[in-house]
Amino acid sequence: LLFVDKLLMSLSALSGVVLDDMVQDHSWRFLMMGRRLERLQFFSQMIAQVLQQAVIDQSSLDWLLELAESTITYRSRYVSNSQLIPVLDLVLLDSSNPHSIQFQINALLHSLTQLEHEADCGLADLSEQLRSINFDILESEMNYPLRLTKALALIARLLQNIGQAGANLANSLELRYFAHIDTFSQSTVSS
Repeated sequence: LLFVDKLLMSLSALSGVVLDDMVQDHSWRFLMMGRRLERLQFFSQMIAQVLQQAVIDQSSLDWLLELAESTITYRSRYVSNSQLIPVLDLVLLDSSNPHSIQFQINALLHSLTQLEHEADCGLADLSEQLRSINFDILESEMNYPLRLTKALALIARLLQNIGQAGANLANSLELRYFAHIDTFSQSTVSS
């Protein structure tokens, strides 16, 4: 445990140096895109798993807020116990919350524009679908457990698609900027 504490302090210091002292060029942009892609994939899969539970209780919502580092933001906005609709709004759609899914997507799309990278692997379309979630309708389903379960399953499926699009985008960026292979075969001296 002592070793893990030291490691955590060292990694936190390294992260601070990267965020504060690194020149914000393409190297920094790729580093930030990698962080955002990891967050997007991880958060979307974890939120999808929570939404697929038979019963989403208070502890699951509190865990979700803690995972998204949004507990303080939630408490300051809603001054109440964790409730499904406000928690989902905060961790999915709130573009001012730097830990939300929508914030990650917006930042990734902005970085792709700066890189002039054409392919977003469907992330922009999925972002539109995410923004189209109507929580008023979801709230009306709260009185009908079977319909609520189906609605949450649809959101979970959308989040899984977002996570997959993030993985596809990571692969696309890797092949475009980091792979040292060409799209066509070249003759070598030995052939």
